[in-house]
Amino acid sequence: MDKTILHRVISFFGRNSKSKIDETTEINNDLEIIGDDAYFMLIDFEKKFNVSLKGISFEDYFLPELLFKYTYYKWFSPDKLRKKPLTIGHMVKVVEKGYWFEP
Repeated sequence: MDKTILHRVISFFGRNSKSKIDETTEINNDLEIIGDDAYFMLIDFEKKFNVSLKGISFEDYFLPELLFKYTYYKWFSPDKLRKKPLTIGHMVKVVEKGYWFEP
């Protein structure tokens, strides 16, 4: 894994995070990026790193923009908030290859 790319990807996803981020950090589950924020983050990621994310199944990795349900599940049923993990390390591999592939 290219350490320069790793640091660039960590900086990209960690820009608004107060958590320690490394290659095992799950973008969707640990950083809790959902809905429109996740959608626009992926668009920015494509542009910044000049990669194609064609083929990614948004619903498999990110929750929709459902603020009420999100808040409810966060407090009463957090297991329902978990999606397939999408890690920083995987996104580094995507940058190295130049296109999306399933983890």
